[in-house]
Amino acid sequence: MKIILLLVVFLVFGVLWNIIINKYLPTILTDVKNKKYDERQSQMVVEIFAKTLLWTVFSLIVAILLKVCDFTDSQKNVFTRFFSNYPELHYLILISGFLIIFYYHTKKKYSA
Repeated sequence: MKIILLLVVFLVFGVLWNIIINKYLPTILTDVKNKKYDERQSQMVVEIFAKTLLWTVFSLIVAILLKVCDFTDSQKNVFTRFFSNYPELHYLILISGFLIIFYYHTKKKYSA
């Protein structure tokens, strides 16, 4: 029963994810004809996602190096225990921050 529920959840999430991606991202990223964006806006979106991906990979490598070199905190409080149980939250917050920072940086670059 749990496996069927898990498959249904993944299927629903996948369908919703594809609908949202195809609706809001430009053609250059999805290969779905979308006339909402002009060439400049499409390039901005691609540049924002590219920078975000690069800095996310950099952050993942730094996190791995810190764990390998054992530079992690040995005394854990409630906040640290919560994030150690859900490490995905670190990266979701980090990626959201990168997207916001690179959006404003790229918007300023293309607006000037």
